[in-house]
Amino acid sequence: MINFPPSLTEWLDAVRGAGFEVDEYTECGARVAKHAARIRDIPTSRQEELVAKFGQGPGVEESMAEFSDIVSLIKKHNGYVIIAARKPTR
Repeated sequence: MINFPPSLTEWLDAVRGAGFEVDEYTECGARVAKHAARIRDIPTSRQEELVAKFGQGPGVEESMAEFSDIVSLIKKHNGYVIIAARKPTR
């Protein structure tokens, strides 16, 4: 189990360490992060619906705060990388 996903450099080192040659790669974290604020705002924009479904109380408010924290972590630490690699021919 890891706390945060590996960095691009760590992924590339792992792929090369496994004997692959990296042909190309692209890091897509910025594409994911740009949507984080919109995702974070969903519970706030739908608060009335959530209260109607689950009731008013600290549970709803705590869940909304936790959701916001999770989205902040996603924005800071999440993304993805696409690596095209191949095993060298002998």
